[in-house]
Amino acid sequence: MKKLFFIAILAVSSTVSLSSCFKEQGDLVINVENLTGQRMIGKTVYLYNTQADMASGTHASQDVTDDSGQAQFGKLSPRTYFFDCDFTLLGIDYTASGSATVEDDKETTITLKP
Repeated sequence: MKKLFFIAILAVSSTVSLSSCFKEQGDLVINVENLTGQRMIGKTVYLYNTQADMASGTHASQDVTDDSGQAQFGKLSPRTYFFDCDFTLLGIDYTASGSATVEDDKETTITLKP
């Protein structure tokens, strides 16, 4: 009986140890489009951990949109992130910004337009 109890405790302990090794993470994909819905290539998207970081310009990461107009941020901790991107349209500079919530083991995809 004592041997069985010890094995059960060992099994529970091992399970708890293994589960704590896996971190919760998700991905954020930002599609950058112009006013007519065309994807924009080569635009830098800045990612911020908090709204205060965005206001101060302290970005956590950045990515340049690829050939499909996407900026991709992978392996993020689940929470709300803030982002912005600068545009020049018809000679006028714009900054588009927003926020998105990343969930564990999911890809969050949003579209950003000026």
